[in-house]
Amino acid sequence: MPAVAGLAVLLALTPAIPAVAASDPQAVARDVARNLGLQPDLPGNKGEVVTPKTEPKPDERAPRIWSPWLGTLLSILLYAAIAAGLIFAIWTMRDRLPVLGRRKLVARVETDVSAQAASVERMVVAQIEADELARQGRLAEAMHALLLRSLIEVRKRLNVSFADSLTSREILRALSLPDRGKQALADIIGRVEPVYFGESLAEERDYAACRQSYEILTEAMQARAA
Repeated sequence: MPAVAGLAVLLALTPAIPAVAASDPQAVARDVARNLGLQPDLPGNKGEVVTPKTEPKPDERAPRIWSPWLGTLLSILLYAAIAAGLIFAIWTMRDRLPVLGRRKLVARVETDVSAQAASVERMVVAQIEADELARQGRLAEAMHALLLRSLIEVRKRLNVSFADSLTSREILRALSLPDRGKQALADIIGRVEPVYFGESLAEERDYAACRQSYEILTEAMQARAA
């Protein structure tokens, strides 16, 4: 009898097992929760799966926004670097600039001195040649040689040019000479022309006066060029 009773209970429970197995698991869970007095769903959520919300991570590769004061600081540093470079360049060349200026001045002075020395040398040579002609009695040629040398030196030392067709008096009017130099050249011209054109004979006193005016003209041209 006990065995028969156990078999009867087993047969009675056998149809219920497939029914439970065939039930919806979610429905079973809801039934269990209801029997236990639990809330099966979250408020505002009717059977939907709730996923936790997370804050998006900032993109590490996003460009950074520089502060305004940083740009101002960079500008100040740039201008300071430029100013420092200029100051350094001037400081390093402080000794060279005066030297260059002095070199140019010395070169110019040397050029002027050389030109004056060459002019004086030519004047002296012409005067020696004229004296030699005068000792030979060729006074007219000696006076004319002094006049020609005077006109040549006036052209070179005063940096002027005039046509060869101009007369000595026309050249005299065109020159920019001190009064002392003009008077000396005018005296030479005035003494040479009568002798050169045969209006009078040259005498030793004429040559001596012409030679003295020649020396005065030389000094005037040197003072004009200095």
